Amino acid sequence: MEKRLIVALLILGFVALTSTVPSQRSVTPSVQASGERTMVLDVACDARTCRINQVDPTVPQPGLNFARGDTFIVDGTIYPGSTIPPGGTFDTPSPFGPDEPGRIGTWVCRGTFNLSAAEAEAGAAPHISTTQLFLLDDGNGLVTEGSEGGLPMVLRAVTGGLGDFNGVRGQVTEEELGVNSTGLFNFRMVFEIENQTESRRQP
Repeated sequence: MEKRLIVALLILGFVALTSTVPSQRSVTPSVQASGERTMVLDVACDARTCRINQVDPTVPQPGLNFARGDTFIVDGTIYPGSTIPPGGTFDTPSPFGPDEPGRIGTWVCRGTFNLSAAEAEAGAAPHISTTQLFLLDDGNGLVTEGSEGGLPMVLRAVTGGLGDFNGVRGQVTEEELGVNSTGLFNFRMVFEIENQTESRRQP
């Protein structure tokens, strides 16, 4: 269990994220052409898809002995906000995982380690810098950037989007809901976004 905990918390850097944003906000995977909107998406991270590329491939146990510059990629399943119930630990994970029905898209997170494992274990943060892709099944999508891992709360930049989200900018708060059936976390993402292209046209 200790090894699983270290791998999950340090490899991916998704550490006990909390948020002051209420979890009950309404959900819609769309945004109006102009004006600020709030949107909530839930994500079930799939530990089975995690892969690490090491700076030094001779180092054993890359998950436990990661180095600055190591990279990783992991996928997950997107659900409408408030779909995933909170709860789940490493000893007693939530039965809700990325294979549950009701999906509306695929989440992809790729990142680079900012720190070595020793620095992270000593309390240095943030552990990683990541790009997250929210690829919705209807052809629309969002992109976020930021650092995370070892921080009490994560606020990330929304850097753009696809389809109906073209021209969107804003921020997203990432909240951890618990550990799922694959051994990694479920998340709630609260987006505050605005279509900058249309906003610039406003008088």
